[in-house]
Amino acid sequence: MADIGRSFSLACGPNLASRNSPPKCHHFMQYVGQMKVSAPNLLRVGSSENVFVEAQDYSGKNLNVRIFVKNYPKKNQELLSKSVTLTADNNFQNLTDIKILRVRDYFNDDPLEKQYVYLQARFPTVTLEKVVMVSFQSGYIFVQTDKPIYTPTSTVLPTFEVTLNTRKPFFYVNEDSLKVDISAKYLLGNSVRGTAFVVFGVIENEKKISIAASLQRVQIFDGEGEAELTTQMIKANFPDIQQLVGKSLYISVSVLTETGSEMVEAHKKGIQIVTSPYTIQFRRTPHFFKPGMPYDVSVYVTNPDQTPAKNVKVEVNPGGVMGQTGDNGIVKVTVNSQEGSSILEISAKTKNPQLSDDQQAVKKMTAQAYKGSSKNYLHIDIKTAELQIGNQMKVSLNLEHSPGVINPDITYMDVGSADIKQILKFVIPRQ
Repeated sequence: MADIGRSFSLACGPNLASRNSPPKCHHFMQYVGQMKVSAPNLLRVGSSENVFVEAQDYSGKNLNVRIFVKNYPKKNQELLSKSVTLTADNNFQNLTDIKILRVRDYFNDDPLEKQYVYLQARFPTVTLEKVVMVSFQSGYIFVQTDKPIYTPTSTVLPTFEVTLNTRKPFFYVNEDSLKVDISAKYLLGNSVRGTAFVVFGVIENEKKISIAASLQRVQIFDGEGEAELTTQMIKANFPDIQQLVGKSLYISVSVLTETGSEMVEAHKKGIQIVTSPYTIQFRRTPHFFKPGMPYDVSVYVTNPDQTPAKNVKVEVNPGGVMGQTGDNGIVKVTVNSQEGSSILEISAKTKNPQLSDDQQAVKKMTAQAYKGSSKNYLHIDIKTAELQIGNQMKVSLNLEHSPGVINPDITYMDVGSADIKQILKFVIPRQ
């Protein structure tokens, strides 16, 4: 029986053209020794798909490779057959397209049924094989309405509106108070005079718990007033204020006009109770490192409302490496690891000069040393945290700690949103 080889999946990059783009596609690579085949994990029936075959580090005579698509699971019917030749002129690589035609006697017309085929690459010495799902859709359809939806009511609209604004979108547990600005304006622009009745509360498990001591009456002059929630008011209901970290506050306000003829209510919630205005996460940071080689750390910093925190300085250790988040809240830095070390302790800490040390966000993680059958390591470094269309991407390959590698060659595969676009090969000469 033929050796069907080992395989792993290669994830395609995201489509940067639109936030509504289809999800990421994936490709697989199947290999035995020097012989390799790569293709999409989903083959579209009736559409051209690219298949890549290669004899890596091979220097012999020309190789004829036959590509088959067969029915699944019986494997007794050829749906497609194609031959390619690997030569020294094409670096023993070939990127070829295949098109599976719709066979009425084989494929089911039910679009909801998952259907598969066998994809084979038959080299002279080995056959590589993979079960691949097929699709009968060649694209995606998005539907968007251009008309708002109205819900008519019979209520009478108020003649003024009330808005609530906090000085900060969060509340520090160690601060003395939280102040909220109340603004009341008539729809025609004039300011409201009257009285605001205010109460604060805590939201816990989607349940509102009012803070009785916070009930207060605020005078509204020229359309403006100020309400205040103090730490003492909170402790009257919650003696251990630290237990509220991670929960949120709300405020309810009812403004009564000076004549008493009209009252309007306003509510605001989602005021997070925090020890720091930031939260740190490690994004796309590997859990394994190669001793003695650089290690890339990607840090994602968010505000209390989970939006990206931009222009925030971050210190990453070991090494005290400094960086600053971009508009997406991500900063990427590189730290050094020591040869022979088995673990790498990583810590990231915000460095906002307007915050005290105990208000900075801190996150730690531990990476384990990669243990392979050889001591030859390849480090791939991509400096850009996030790419946009039209940007250039610089990729650095480091083979410094690979004593057993002589005249290595690197194969670069350009994988698009739905297919393999091109293949490039680089030979690194001995220094």
